[in-house]
Amino acid sequence: MSLYLKSTSRRNHRNIFASPSTKRSTQFSSYQSPEVKQTAQALSDKFTSKISSPVASFPKIAISKATLEALKNEADNEASYPINLYKLAGIWINSDIVMHLHANPTEEEQSNTTANNSDVLIRSIQRLHIDPDSRSKELKSALNQLEQKINSITTKVNSWEDAKIYLQEVLVLPEEAELVEEEVVPTLLNRIRSKTKLGPRSRRTKGKKTGLGLMEYRRMLEMKSKRSKLSLNLESKWSQIRHVSSKFGFRPKQEDEIKLKQEQQQPQEKKGAETAMTDWTLSPFQKFEQMLQSRIQFEEKKKLEKKLEEERLIQEERRRKEEEKKAEEARKAAMELLKPLSDEEKDRVHEALYGHGPLDEKLAVSSNDSVQRKSMQTLRPGQWLNDEVIHYFYSMLANRDEALSAATSGRKRSHFFMSFFFTKLFDEGATNQYRYQNVKRWSKKVPGKDIFALDKVFFACNVNGAHWTCAVIFMQKKKIQYFDSMSGSGTNYVQGLFQYLQDEWKAKKGGEMPDLDQWELVYGHEGDNIPQQHNGYDCGVFTCMFADFLSVDRPLSFNQTHINQCRDRIALSILNGKAIE
Repeated sequence: MSLYLKSTSRRNHRNIFASPSTKRSTQFSSYQSPEVKQTAQALSDKFTSKISSPVASFPKIAISKATLEALKNEADNEASYPINLYKLAGIWINSDIVMHLHANPTEEEQSNTTANNSDVLIRSIQRLHIDPDSRSKELKSALNQLEQKINSITTKVNSWEDAKIYLQEVLVLPEEAELVEEEVVPTLLNRIRSKTKLGPRSRRTKGKKTGLGLMEYRRMLEMKSKRSKLSLNLESKWSQIRHVSSKFGFRPKQEDEIKLKQEQQQPQEKKGAETAMTDWTLSPFQKFEQMLQSRIQFEEKKKLEKKLEEERLIQEERRRKEEEKKAEEARKAAMELLKPLSDEEKDRVHEALYGHGPLDEKLAVSSNDSVQRKSMQTLRPGQWLNDEVIHYFYSMLANRDEALSAATSGRKRSHFFMSFFFTKLFDEGATNQYRYQNVKRWSKKVPGKDIFALDKVFFACNVNGAHWTCAVIFMQKKKIQYFDSMSGSGTNYVQGLFQYLQDEWKAKKGGEMPDLDQWELVYGHEGDNIPQQHNGYDCGVFTCMFADFLSVDRPLSFNQTHINQCRDRIALSILNGKAIE
């Protein structure tokens, strides 16, 4: 019993993994009758031949040249040769362009789908009014035959020529089409009438005669004639069609004939790059061409915008590099100006700022000015500078300017006013109004006693006793600018100095100051690259360094990180009796 079950299990296992044809033949072979065996073998052969047939019987579909070109483009662009037939057919089936071109052919393309096979011509004429969805489905069905073909996965397609060979199994390619001879037309019309079941007195027409798409066929012939692809006479051909159609109860519609005559009488006129359009609307293919052209223009516009954006970025990068180069040059110049102190100089500065001694001890004296130890201690980091240090440093800048002008031929002198100038000019603490008379005699102390002959005039400004700024008259450039490390506008100071110059000219030279419209007034918030402080106590240091850098025509390349070094520089200048270079 166990031996019988084991043999049965083995036999069933072999049958499970056998092919359908093998399994059938095995089952039928178990019969003992020869007639039964012969019948079983015949059924098995029939079943096997059905499965292994290359392509099932399916009517070929005529396609246009545009559709064929789309098939070629999809094969070239989406596939890489060699490719198996299964994958290639799938690419075609999923191509929206291929399906759109086949579903919406122009009349010219429909005429190009005719072939020497009259059945293909009849099916082409019958499909003139088939809706686009149906045309797409018929092409997909044809291509599905290639995809479902036995061995399609292992079949290699090495080139477009190979692909055309497989396409010819299910499609009628435009290259296969030939012209229809004149004598075939009567027979074709007869077969059209029989296939469409529209006789001379059809129930559907209720005794009325109809064109049955002959007008469309006439246009197909006309389009071929224009492109010199037909060797026959168009008018004689049309006359023959009308004669034969009347015999079978067909005739073109009257409005179609009128429209045809109008087309022949009115020549096409070009308007710009477009030819004159007929009365009817654009065909789907023409709409597709317009959509394609619009897409091309859109891509060209995007390409141009991308190019312009790249050029803009290149310009910005070039400008950024130039700015970095200028900044580096300014930094090097600033480092030269702010050169590190020697060990001896560092010891002197440290002793003046942190050394022991009476607070009223005078550490520096020059003419009527002096600096006491307690004032020097305001140069320590984090301290707010007092007016004694700032005024004395401006005096040291004047000493350096005098030395440089003496050593440099043709160099114009500059002058440095203390903060008391604006106290008097604006009559602070009294009327708080502009008073030129209060400072009328101050210009007698400037070098050469002519303020208009100077190069620059510097003014230390104490704003409400809480903030230090600097105002500068660039006499030769005809410019007045206000420098504020906290971006204040300084409107009163700029306009006050401009009025002071006019009054000074009138008092010393007589008349009105010339070229008033050529003067430039730059307020604090309008200046470019003005160093800014990051705290509330370094404004005095910035005021000193504005005058230090500008008096020797150096760019203001210092910033908050240099301030402690600037404090040592101011201290050393006070101790030396002249601003260091």
